Amino acid sequence: MSIATPGEIASSHREHVLVGSAASEEKGHSLEELTRQISERYFHQLDGHDTSGVYDLFINQVERGLLRVVLEHTRGNQTRAAEILGINRGTLRKKLRLCDIR
Repeated sequence: MSIATPGEIASSHREHVLVGSAASEEKGHSLEELTRQISERYFHQLDGHDTSGVYDLFINQVERGLLRVVLEHTRGNQTRAAEILGINRGTLRKKLRLCDIR
């Protein structure tokens, strides 16, 4: 099995990864576009109320979701998950601890 590394995938392609969704209106949007839409919904729902820490909120939520999906994809193989994510296995284990993912 061949592993595609970031260098093997053109950066313009990686920036425009298309994601499918059960919701037809979201199908085919880039991760950036989906993030923009979710961010707009978040601020709309605030209805003028103040907020703070939005960056950490979004980053933590995205990271938790990504870690869970990659671990499911690798059937819990942390070494393989770290390779897919492009991070050190020790870094992955630390992130899993911080996110309380077992």
